[in-house]
Amino acid sequence: EIWWDSNCDDTIDTKIEEENVSTDANCNLNKTIYFEEECLHEIRWYAEDALGNVEGVHVQQHKVDNTPPHILILKPVDGWYSDGEDIPIVALAEDLSNPEGPCQGLFDKRCAVGIEEGRQCYAYLIDILPEFKIVELETNGTLLYNAEAKECQGYATIPNPSGIPDGVVFLAVGVDDNLGNMGNSLEELMKVIQMRCGSTPIPECIADVIQDIAMIWNLPKIGIDNHAPVVKIIKPEAGSLFGGEQVYVEANVTDSEDGSITSTITSGTPCYIT
Repeated sequence: EIWWDSNCDDTIDTKIEEENVSTDANCNLNKTIYFEEECLHEIRWYAEDALGNVEGVHVQQHKVDNTPPHILILKPVDGWYSDGEDIPIVALAEDLSNPEGPCQGLFDKRCAVGIEEGRQCYAYLIDILPEFKIVELETNGTLLYNAEAKECQGYATIPNPSGIPDGVVFLAVGVDDNLGNMGNSLEELMKVIQMRCGSTPIPECIADVIQDIAMIWNLPKIGIDNHAPVVKIIKPEAGSLFGGEQVYVEANVTDSEDGSITSTITSGTPCYIT
């Protein structure tokens, strides 16, 4: 007979009927049991021969962890970056079971499998306007999990070119637990978009979903700026002649192609004249 705790209530209450258990040529029992509840499952089994001799009970315990790690980006909180530039990243990442919290060992019903030291973390940018676009950042060997600190630490590099127009984007950071449950994953993001917006989503629906995800995941906004400032000299006027005296210079400076101020020119930034 094979009995097991099928619903994680600490009671071995489910018997597998004999017709659902098969044997091979060596009389080995074969039965596939599907664990779905996120907890520690226990299976007990024993055999009885035709004379009624019963062997001792065998026990196995198996834990199920379907919950991805919870991630909170600590750094950066803002800032402006260009294509090819490194973004320093620190993100708290803990593998919590849902809803009872972290485990205290294999035989704790609340067990979560955990995240191993040195596990590769990943990062990507999410752009909404003028169109929805996702750009994965380069993190191979540069953004790794520190198990003692429970953090993804390191940096991610923006591809050059990234294809993202100048403006503000969301930064997402993720890591998988040791079973492959992916926290803040692209797969999860795209699944939510498809569920909410259908197979051919319109931009307005995608924008609403991304805003909701950004709030739930607490994603920071960073700026992308790949254009040099545009300078228009006002004084002195063209053709002016000078004889060694001090020259007063005035110029309008904007930091984008369309003339709007976007990012990196702040009050007190030094100017130079050639």
